[in-house]
Amino acid sequence: MGSQGHEMTNSNVLFRAFSGSSEELSHASGEDKTQIKKDQKPIRAMTSKEYSKNYRSKQFQKVAKLEAEAKSLQAEIVAKRPAIKCKEEENLMLRAENDMMRQKLSQCSSQLMHKQAEYRALKEEIERMKKNIASSIIGCPGVLNNLDSTTIQLLRFSLLRQSGPSTTDPPPPLLHQPFP
Repeated sequence: MGSQGHEMTNSNVLFRAFSGSSEELSHASGEDKTQIKKDQKPIRAMTSKEYSKNYRSKQFQKVAKLEAEAKSLQAEIVAKRPAIKCKEEENLMLRAENDMMRQKLSQCSSQLMHKQAEYRALKEEIERMKKNIASSIIGCPGVLNNLDSTTIQLLRFSLLRQSGPSTTDPPPPLLHQPFP
């Protein structure tokens, strides 16, 4: 029975070694401690091998996953390359159209400025001609008899606008003329 008791102790020690309880190891006797250490070496080696095997397996899976993603992304690039080329050509055409539109806008702006200057010059010429006509009509009272009433009213309005109403000046002579 003594040998069976010793076997029980060894199995307990092996169990303790597997469980890895340091508290139980500290209560073991000296002979049991050396036996535990001897038994722990192969166990540690097995667990270390198992851990290394699991680690390598996980690393292999990560690498395989990354390689699959890389292949998938490369395939996506190849598939989208024609669309990208098409968009680049479209962009090039739109830039050319944009440049043409800018040139056209510049031409229209310069034409507008020219037309505005021409309009101002014509407007000044009209005002100058109105003054000349009004002064010639004022100088020749008989001319009023040959004009219709609308033209006379326009001339009166034009003279009033040019001179502006003033309280000290008498109205222009044209206002004193009777309507025909």
